[in-house]
Amino acid sequence: MKTISVDEFKANFAKVINHVKAGENFAVNNNENKEVIGYFLAKQPAQKLKRKLGLFEGKMKIEFKPGFKMTDEEFCGYQPRV
Repeated sequence: MKTISVDEFKANFAKVINHVKAGENFAVNNNENKEVIGYFLAKQPAQKLKRKLGLFEGKMKIEFKPGFKMTDEEFCGYQPRV
């Protein structure tokens, strides 16, 4: 990860954007004490989480088709206490 100052970041914004698009990450520090104040990171693809089936693990398989619209609470039959 490359570290750059706020002034350098502002002066080279378009170039930094191109580097980020290419997968590079930047830490931006303030000009006074070089403390990192933020990060400019390349977009990472979202990781798909696998659910564990608890008692049924290894005994069955569940697949959800694209477009499946149901919250976790609806799927599990959760009903809040009133």
